[in-house]
Amino acid sequence: MASSRTSLIYPKEIQDTGYFLKFSSYDYSKAQKATAEQNASVGSGLRNLGRSSASFLQGIASSISGAISGAEDQTTPGLTETAGTSPGDNTAQNDIYLYLPPKLEYNYSAQWNSVSFGALGAAMAASGVSDFIGKAAQIGVATAGSTFADGALEKLANNTIPKTSGVSLDTLLGGAFGVVFNDNTLQTFGNMDVRSFNFTYLMVARNQKEEDDIRAIIKTFKRGMHPGARQKGNNATVFLDYPLIWRIMPTVNGNVSNFLPRTKFCALNRLSVDYTPDNVLALTRENFVQAVQISLSFTELEPMTSADVDTFEDPIK
Repeated sequence: MASSRTSLIYPKEIQDTGYFLKFSSYDYSKAQKATAEQNASVGSGLRNLGRSSASFLQGIASSISGAISGAEDQTTPGLTETAGTSPGDNTAQNDIYLYLPPKLEYNYSAQWNSVSFGALGAAMAASGVSDFIGKAAQIGVATAGSTFADGALEKLANNTIPKTSGVSLDTLLGGAFGVVFNDNTLQTFGNMDVRSFNFTYLMVARNQKEEDDIRAIIKTFKRGMHPGARQKGNNATVFLDYPLIWRIMPTVNGNVSNFLPRTKFCALNRLSVDYTPDNVLALTRENFVQAVQISLSFTELEPMTSADVDTFEDPIK
């Protein structure tokens, strides 16, 4: 775990076991290049698209930066370039190594929408596009006629027949012949939901070094999830820098796990710090709590595709 950038570890024993979660933070704008390179690994076409997108974004960022450089100070620190084994490692600001939590759950969800195609669904089984278009046009005319007929039937029934309601072609066919129009309901794919990750850690300070490390870990997460003011000492600045984004890498025996899922770039959208996890305030000599519990909630910045599963989350065939 030797690295030239800032590294925080709790507890120290995980260096010997080799089992831990690595939380790496990145500058949002500088991570754009790493994102393009990550996407480019899928194929040459995506490689060119990723580089073009990155160049376009960098051009916009340069224009904005040049426009405001005279009015506000740039306070975002430079990043240490370090070789890594995963996309984006060379732009990481901080690495936090924490033990594998007792519960490590990853959820995947997709949005499927229920759509009633009605009579149009009958044309979807047609062979050939021209046949489908022709049938769809005929059904469209018939549907318009049916709608007109429905209105005429309902108006006629309500005005001339006592105690009549809900009369339509569908109900008329059902009552007279025992048949109804098929609504041809199908589930159509909408989109993948972005994944979210929740981790809870209980950290106990057994000595002065662990106390310092725990405080530094909490502060690093706090600073990482807040935006940066581009003008020093003034929160009423015109522009704010994006908070840091994160990648979470499960590590087994000192290497990135090929079994436990790793994440794409994530936003830290919730941090909870419980300074009295046992409902008892116990302070150390340095007036820091003896034990602290932190809860972290991350959300990936973009949804996954099947290519992401093959290339970085579960690369073993």
